[in-house]
Amino acid sequence: MNLEEHNPHYLGRGMLYAGPAMRDWATGMPPGRCLGNASGLVVTPDVRRLRTSPWDSRSNAVLDGVSVSVQLYGHGAANLAMALNAQRLATASAPITTTVDVSGLLLPAGAMLWTPHQVDCRQTVRVVPSWTAWTEDVQWRRGDWGIELLQGLAAPEGATVRITSTSENSAEQLDAGNGGDSEIGLAYAGINKADGKPVRLQCYRCRPVLDGGLTLLEQSASSIRLTLQLRPVPRPNRAAAWFELARAAYTTN
Repeated sequence: MNLEEHNPHYLGRGMLYAGPAMRDWATGMPPGRCLGNASGLVVTPDVRRLRTSPWDSRSNAVLDGVSVSVQLYGHGAANLAMALNAQRLATASAPITTTVDVSGLLLPAGAMLWTPHQVDCRQTVRVVPSWTAWTEDVQWRRGDWGIELLQGLAAPEGATVRITSTSENSAEQLDAGNGGDSEIGLAYAGINKADGKPVRLQCYRCRPVLDGGLTLLEQSASSIRLTLQLRPVPRPNRAAAWFELARAAYTTN
């Protein structure tokens, strides 16, 4: 009797989750936050072979590291903070006064005077130049991130513009590059669309790094490409663990 092993092709579909790496580096994943729309999940082991005698029966393969790349289409604040190594700050709704130094500046109509926070345009916005008086919708109009000049500006030396506005409630700011050396756990749970069998990938310790750039002006849906450098999990009396791939067994005809 002949047994033929059936090996269908793989067409993966599923969800990605990220959570804090386990403090004791146990090979078990904590509850994870869904990363949203993603594609292109690739696991790349970096294997190096040592020069050994051909009579040596031991393996000469050395695993120098493992990297995972993924393309995210979800641009939520948590994903951006992970990609940009940023501190995520929430701004509470409160009146804030910003003084903009415009000493000696020549600015055309359409120029912006920025505020460090998102402006709640439904609330009162007051603009007071130090050398003259302005009227809203004549010299300026409010915007989400400051005021737009409707007329050209020729400011004298020492001039300032004081902008008093209310910050948008629950607006978020990302202070990029100041998030510390972040480490996460990553999990993928999905199915092989070719045969309906489930599959799961668990990466215990990952350090996310933005691969390429963050595209903010684009003619199509922008994505974030991350490269995650995996770190090993030491295990007593066993080889270190990097990741685990679990999948249902293929059927045998």
